[in-house]
Amino acid sequence: MNTDFEHDGPALIPVLEQLRTRTWNDEDALQRHIHELLTAVGIESEREWQLSDGKSRVDIFIPRPERDRMLRRNGIAVEVKVAGSASDALRQLERYSRCDEVFDLVLVTTKAAHIAMPRLLEWKPLTVIPLLEGGL
Repeated sequence: MNTDFEHDGPALIPVLEQLRTRTWNDEDALQRHIHELLTAVGIESEREWQLSDGKSRVDIFIPRPERDRMLRRNGIAVEVKVAGSASDALRQLERYSRCDEVFDLVLVTTKAAHIAMPRLLEWKPLTVIPLLEGGL
């Protein structure tokens, strides 16, 4: 476990920007690569994590380290998008933001339309990490 990781969305930017080196068309492959990259740098993560609302399953969940798990909100919800509308992505992120265990949200996207998202959902920060070909 990487004890230097700050456990918030912005701390993931330098890690996940490494994935900008190629074009992503397959969401499952991108999720898998994100999970592998996080593991390689010592950040614990789980794929397809069931949230407490009983209907939401986030692509990747990064739990707080053991020492911080007494906190009510205990993880980062990472949603990965290579297709779909901004309004659909926003609805999904809003649903995640209403779950108590989520304290931070991250959207990793290959779609320019997803970049103009609100920076707070239910008072929880949202970080958008664009993986557009050639970056921004």
